[in-house]
Amino acid sequence: MALFWLPVLLALILLSPGLAQAEEPAPPAARPVTIATLQPRSARKIDPFAKDFDVTRVEPLMQENLENIYGLLEEAGRQGADIALAPEDIQGIASYGLYVKTTNPKTGENLYLSLIQTIPGPITQRLTDIAKKHHMNIVAGMYQKAVEGEATRYYNVAVVINRQGELLGIYRKTHLPSFEKWTLTRGTTYPVFQLDCARVGIAICYDVSFEECPRILALAGADVILHPTLGKFQLKRGLADAAIYRARAMDNSVHLVTSEFGRDGSGIIDPEGKVVAERNGEENVVVLGTIEPAKDRNDPSEWWRNINGTDNVRALRALERHPETYGLLADPHPPLLERYQGVKLVTEPEEIDRAYEAIKY
Repeated sequence: MALFWLPVLLALILLSPGLAQAEEPAPPAARPVTIATLQPRSARKIDPFAKDFDVTRVEPLMQENLENIYGLLEEAGRQGADIALAPEDIQGIASYGLYVKTTNPKTGENLYLSLIQTIPGPITQRLTDIAKKHHMNIVAGMYQKAVEGEATRYYNVAVVINRQGELLGIYRKTHLPSFEKWTLTRGTTYPVFQLDCARVGIAICYDVSFEECPRILALAGADVILHPTLGKFQLKRGLADAAIYRARAMDNSVHLVTSEFGRDGSGIIDPEGKVVAERNGEENVVVLGTIEPAKDRNDPSEWWRNINGTDNVRALRALERHPETYGLLADPHPPLLERYQGVKLVTEPEEIDRAYEAIKY
């Protein structure tokens, strides 16, 4: 009789409100995870200021860029990737954002904004099809047109798609350089996404220049920070020269995965700041590497472990924070800005007009 009631008792315990609602963040995967990060050829586009500019070529070139990305994602799937990362702006349209007075003759809209799709939309449909086909998580940088009440806003985003082809969520780039503010709206949150194999956060391009962004993601439980970007560094030795990437990984004891266009810049950096995968000097390739999200960064010193009570570097740094002293980090007007009172960013309409005229050649 006691055995008969045991399943019922367990069900009551699991369904009790106090236990069912107290969800802890899932632990990182306890198995190796294969990461594929794309290093596509440079996006193909045309200059609206050029004498031979033909606006009818813009959309076919954009579609050509997308098909190239889709092809590399298919290759990542064939190679057995658990997570595939594509760069920022897989459409290859970012530079059109500078041409604020160039219109799309089909619609009369600003050319750049006319190319931005809603989510879900045709681009995310292709991405979800590839994810489902290869049973692979995909994170890819693109743009989003969003109707919010009576306003239509545009965002620089990364979409997160799981192995089942479901759109898990969107991260909206928070730190926009001045020229992106001419047309785009910034994000305001730093979500962490629970995939079946890892907890991931996303920092798009300029985001990584602000250490608060990856720090918040790491404190929220991300074990991997994915960095789709258009930014370029001088990388004579490959990612070994990308000090900012290595520092962000080490500071937060996380893996940092980058995806860039061109012949360098895509790869995987471990929590020690070591480059574990890249294909420097190659173009239009998939960079493949294996990581262990569940493996913490540990200090090898027994002496260090004895005096601290742990050799877990990430745990130690989290426990020894003093957030009550960090108020200045959230101050929008820190004393430093008193030195730069004469510095003004190009954000107002008349300033944008002047900048637009200045970049003509």
